[in-house]
Amino acid sequence: MTSNKKEYKTEWAKNNRKTFKGYCRQAYNRQKDACKTRGMEQPKYTLKEFEYWLRGQDFFWELFRGWKNIGDRNIQPSVDRLDNKKTYSFDNIQVTTLYDNLYISGQKARMAGVNKWQKTLAGRLHLKRLGEIGRRNLHIERTIVCAECNKSYITKSAKAMCCSRLCEQRHRRKRIKSELNRVT
Repeated sequence: MTSNKKEYKTEWAKNNRKTFKGYCRQAYNRQKDACKTRGMEQPKYTLKEFEYWLRGQDFFWELFRGWKNIGDRNIQPSVDRLDNKKTYSFDNIQVTTLYDNLYISGQKARMAGVNKWQKTLAGRLHLKRLGEIGRRNLHIERTIVCAECNKSYITKSAKAMCCSRLCEQRHRRKRIKSELNRVT
C-alpha cells in the first residue's frame, strides 16, 4: 500500500506541478516551511489570498507561461522577499525568476559557508596550495573565445568564459526574452 500511495503522490505532483493551483500550493507551502525553519512568523496571507495576489502580477504570467511551455527551471517564477529580515507579506514580496532568487540569496549563504570552511585546517591547506598554483599561472596570457558573443580576446584570468560580465548578463537576458517571446 505504501508504494501505491507513494506512486499516486508522485503522479499527482507531476500532473499538477505546472498548473496555476499546483504552483501556488507548492510556493505557499515552501514559504511556510521556510518561515518555520528560520523561526519567523508565518506568511501574513492565506493560500487563497496568495493565489489572488499572483493572478494580478503580469510578470508572473509571463514567467509562468514560459516555464510551463519551455520547462526551463531558470525562468520558473519565484517569490522573493524584499527585506529578508521580515516575513512574507504582500508589501514585502515580489515575483522574480528562480535563477535570480537563488543567485541573490545563494551568494550570501555560500560566502558564510566559505568563510567558516577557510578557518579549518583543511581549508587553510587548500588555500595555500591554490595560492602556489595561482602564482605559477597568474600572468600567463591565454586566448579565449567568448562563450556568448564568440569574439576572441586575450586574458590572464584562469576562470574567464565571457569577454565581460556585462556580455554574459546581456546575452542571458536576450535568451530569456526570446524564449518568452517564442512561447507567447
